[in-house]
Amino acid sequence: MRVKKRRDTLQQSYCLYSSKSENPVSIKEYKNICYAFNKEIARLIIEEGIMYQLPYRLGSIGIKRRKAKFKKLKFDFNEYNKNGIKTFHLNEHSKGWYGFCHWKKKDCRVVGHWFYEFNLTRDNNRAMSQVFQIPDGYQRYEVAPEKIKNKNK
Repeated sequence: MRVKKRRDTLQQSYCLYSSKSENPVSIKEYKNICYAFNKEIARLIIEEGIMYQLPYRLGSIGIKRRKAKFKKLKFDFNEYNKNGIKTFHLNEHSKGWYGFCHWKKKDCRVVGHWFYEFNLTRDNNRAMSQVFQIPDGYQRYEVAPEKIKNKNK
């Protein structure tokens, strides 16, 4: 059975806000406030490297870094298209580290929170990549713990 993803919009959020508020702002101003807030949170997470604590016990989001494994390197299509040489991205600019978005859901009070995920937009992924291009820029982010597999089980 195919599950339809539900996407809540700012329009729906505004309807809820305006019905409960005595003196609501216009929808245009409401959207501008939401966009500015989200942009500032993304800037703090990406440029400052903080883990942002979400309100109402929804966990925290941030960027973590992990050492790239040699078996899982990304193929370099640009080099292959230019020269016909099969190579992989080694992340030499960041000494083998790569970053990813992490939503810490341990204290999240949402029922079924393991079904949800948080992904960065394309612009935010590129901004994170720019931070990794800076010498020692990868050190802004904390190291993600490796998953330990128990071979005894």
